[in-house]
Amino acid sequence: MFADRSLLKRIVYGVCAGLCWGVIFLGPQLTPGLSGLEFAVLRFLCYGAVSMVLLMPRWRRVCAHLSMADWKSLFWLSLIGNLIYYTLVGTGVQLVGIATTSLIVGLIPVIVTLAGRHDADAVSLRVLSHCFWRHLSWACRPQPMAAPNGCIFCWWQEA
Repeated sequence: MFADRSLLKRIVYGVCAGLCWGVIFLGPQLTPGLSGLEFAVLRFLCYGAVSMVLLMPRWRRVCAHLSMADWKSLFWLSLIGNLIYYTLVGTGVQLVGIATTSLIVGLIPVIVTLAGRHDADAVSLRVLSHCFWRHLSWACRPQPMAAPNGCIFCWWQEA
């Protein structure tokens, strides 16, 4: 089916990344008995255990390059980036639902882009919008497809 095995690999990685992202919204909904903090701690411990297993073969090499200041930074970044963020997301899902929470979280990259548009090395909004519309026109172009009865028709491919 896939002539290029790397394409299949990229698709699988993309689906797995989407599942990992989506579970932060679905998990709190499926476990109403857990608070947002409990769900975040559980998620943090699960991902930490998987990370440790993946890191073990490289442990000495990685630790050789990390100073005490690096370890402190890693601790605070993991606390802020995982526990606090996922506690807020989990609580948000339980209070207002998956749709509202995912909409707000999904808009964050857009808001950050707009907030940083005046930075020294920022890409202009004109270039970004051109890339967006170009991608959208490519992703939604008509695709010829044969119907079960053999007729050829066009359909809109959604990205």
